[in-house]
Amino acid sequence: MLILKFLGTKGYIEESNYSHKHYSSLLIKIPHYKVLFDCGESIFLKYKPNKIFITHLHPDHSRGIENPEKYLLKKSLIIKGLKIVPFPVLHSIRCPANGFRFEYKGFKAGYFPDVLWIKDRDKALEHLDLYIGDGSSLKRDLVRKNKKTGQIFGHASMKTQLQWVKKHNIPWVIFTHFGKQPCQMGNRKLLKELKKIGGGLVKIEVAKDKEEFKIF
Repeated sequence: MLILKFLGTKGYIEESNYSHKHYSSLLIKIPHYKVLFDCGESIFLKYKPNKIFITHLHPDHSRGIENPEKYLLKKSLIIKGLKIVPFPVLHSIRCPANGFRFEYKGFKAGYFPDVLWIKDRDKALEHLDLYIGDGSSLKRDLVRKNKKTGQIFGHASMKTQLQWVKKHNIPWVIFTHFGKQPCQMGNRKLLKELKKIGGGLVKIEVAKDKEEFKIF
């Protein structure tokens, strides 16, 4: 058994709709064990995860737990046959972030809910069956620059991430962590636009709060 349950699916924004009310969080369920990725709200703890790992310390990913620094994953590990590997991503200057590649019984997936760029992208996305990506923006990369250092940070658009997915021949994409524009569009219109961008080459889905995907 491998089940992915999206407990929340919106980013750090005021806007919300019936499908996206809670901050992004993913619960991975395997036999007799549950792993939670990101915990921006304490309500997620009612699912009683055995382990919690957060991608970074922004409030929408870490505010639901005490001492969130303890839940930053710095090296790969295997729990009950579930392998989790952190990959550094470019997203924030003040809060360095990771995405996670995870594998269970041959099924390989990547979780990158806040990302402008994956630093070792080829390795992170190699042979994935599923890419779970950043839904902050549909077509425009949200890029900012620190005036003092020149460092850039922000979010890659869903369009840009679909280009990564096509390059690596990943057959399935689920977007989460939706920003203002996608939330205002509504799921039906958003999915229609994403399918146009995908060109029929990729299976694309828009995650909703509390939605489950049974892998096997």
